[in-house]
Amino acid sequence: MKEIAAFFNLPFEDIQEITYEILQPMYDNAGECFFEGSAYFMAYTIYGARIEIAEIDSRFLQIKKLIEIDLSLHNDKILYIRS
Repeated sequence: MKEIAAFFNLPFEDIQEITYEILQPMYDNAGECFFEGSAYFMAYTIYGARIEIAEIDSRFLQIKKLIEIDLSLHNDKILYIRS
């Protein structure tokens, strides 16, 4: 997990949790899509901050390769939690 924490530019000791989260598409009252949805790797710190890496970011693919799982099969998966 320390390799993944490095992508967030945080000391590993400051990370409380790392997750993979998917935001679903959003539609207005007329049925028009105004947000197509997205996927993120999120780091939550012990200080209450949230840092995200979106799928458009080149680091997203690097993290995905590093963890070697098919994330398309998972919604809101916890990758690391400090015990």
